[in-house]
Amino acid sequence: MAVVTRIIGYSLLTAGLGAVLGFALFSQLPYNERNGLSFVLACLGTIVGAVAGAVGEIVTAQRRLTKPEMSKTWEAGD
Repeated sequence: MAVVTRIIGYSLLTAGLGAVLGFALFSQLPYNERNGLSFVLACLGTIVGAVAGAVGEIVTAQRRLTKPEMSKTWEAGD
């Protein structure tokens, strides 16, 4: 459940950033166009955030599951 929550959190964060970026970039456009383009950027941000969150969780799980091999240390007398 925590994994899903983190992925949704990444999605919401990037969606908000996309919407704010849209409002900032398209502030000179009329109201309807500005809102529409900001909505598109928010949707794209949601998709990017979900993919980034899923990839991050996969990488973290792989790091936990694979045990790093211990390197052989040599004594000074060997």
